Amino acid sequence: MLDVESRLVLVNAIYFKANWKYTFKEQFTAPKPFHVTSTDTVECQMMRIAGDFNFVANSELDAKVLELQYKSEGVSMILVLPNDVDGITELESKISNVNLSELIRSLSNCKVEVGVPRFKIETSMLLNDVLKKMGLEVAFDDRNANFSKIADSDEPLYISEVIQKAFIEVNEEGSEAAAVSGVLIKKPKSSHGIDVEKFFADHPFIFYVVVKHPGESLVNVIFSGRVMQFA
Repeated sequence: MLDVESRLVLVNAIYFKANWKYTFKEQFTAPKPFHVTSTDTVECQMMRIAGDFNFVANSELDAKVLELQYKSEGVSMILVLPNDVDGITELESKISNVNLSELIRSLSNCKVEVGVPRFKIETSMLLNDVLKKMGLEVAFDDRNANFSKIADSDEPLYISEVIQKAFIEVNEEGSEAAAVSGVLIKKPKSSHGIDVEKFFADHPFIFYVVVKHPGESLVNVIFSGRVMQFA
């Protein structure tokens, strides 16, 4: 995007890398079908683990919610899986009105059989229109923008482009990511009298990487996204 008219590039970067508190064993990872829709499937590498995890089946979202903790205290990945294979669009509409902190507090520790695909996501997004809608129209106006305090020159300056690039990879060891720029349903009893939930992410789902601070009720979301497809 740089040309002879470019005068300044401002870069803001965030980087995150963490290992799971309970790592997935690579020998249990195997090719499994991922249902892109109710009629289309692709192959993914499905990681498997079983143990005690924070989990809830939320009837308001019509989805299952699972927390996978990292070794770093208070840092975890929240996975939200719609019950319906084609339910991702409806889930996104519903979850936009949900308090994520309250949703996480509704999780309870129980035995869960977990299946999560290995995935890697890279995105690039132009944020001009988003920032304009937030009230920064004048900053992008080549006639009315005022950045006179930035440069010693009288040359008029304005913002031409704001681009966010993001990357996240999730595998058996943990996650690596970078970016530039509840209603509880009663759990069914097993035949042995032990509650065992299943969270098998074999269709589109939403994820959040969050930080929970001791003594605070709110969580900070540092990365979020959705897994929809595998190449």
